Amino acid sequence: GSAIMPLLDLAQRQCGNFLPVAAMKKVARICGVSDAAVFEVATFYTMYNRERVGKYFIQLCGTTPCMVCGSEEIKQTIESHLGIKTGQTTQDGMFTLIEVECLGACVNA
Repeated sequence: GSAIMPLLDLAQRQCGNFLPVAAMKKVARICGVSDAAVFEVATFYTMYNRERVGKYFIQLCGTTPCMVCGSEEIKQTIESHLGIKTGQTTQDGMFTLIEVECLGACVNA
């Protein structure tokens, strides 16, 4: 079981920053656990992308400490520069922008 997370990370890297169901099933077979056990890990942790994202995956914190320090202006600048809104990917597939609840770096805000 302890190999699930690093294998999911490796699979995601090999699949272009995306974790397809087939890769999750392969990890389950390698680890000798059920598909459901691997799916639970992949759906619990936000670092695993179950949908295609851009080569550069921008995750911007939208919580209060970061908003006070200018995250909204940063988001607007990124959206304007890339021509996308939060939750979208550029047409060339290079950038995806999402807003997340917390990156665990509030002390740096």
